Amino acid sequence: MLPPMSNAKRNLIAAAAAIALLGAGASPALAWGLPEQNFVAGAATGLVLGAVINSYNRPAYRYAPAYRYAPAYRYRRPVVYAPAAPSIYDTPCAAAFNGFAIFDRKHIQSRLGALGLYQGPLDGAFGPATYAAIQALAQKNNTPTALDTPEGVTGMLGSL
Repeated sequence: MLPPMSNAKRNLIAAAAAIALLGAGASPALAWGLPEQNFVAGAATGLVLGAVINSYNRPAYRYAPAYRYAPAYRYRRPVVYAPAAPSIYDTPCAAAFNGFAIFDRKHIQSRLGALGLYQGPLDGAFGPATYAAIQALAQKNNTPTALDTPEGVTGMLGSL
């Protein structure tokens, strides 16, 4: 706290301070040259860059992340594939039929057609229709075991 003073003394000090401030206020304005302007520009640039850098250094979130429970593991039975059915092209019938010459194969197809067992084209190619006709011939002749070996199929087809 200030010591007690008279009003006159207080007014005199206030007037002297006001006069001193009036005189001191004009002198910095007269000294405002290029170096002072550059200093103020540099200080303002530093403040702006500092604010930008501080805004990038903030964490991405302000609150603790909400944790969720991990999904429960569900057992899935592994897929088991059954072996593929054997192809008709890997059978003894195919090996025996393709062992004949092309004109013999066409003749066999024509004989199977004459017996009513083959309805496909006479092209000499082994396919599903030729395979079905050879199987039907073996059933008709009561020799299904002849289809187990290429020699049995060759003997059966050679008799046509």
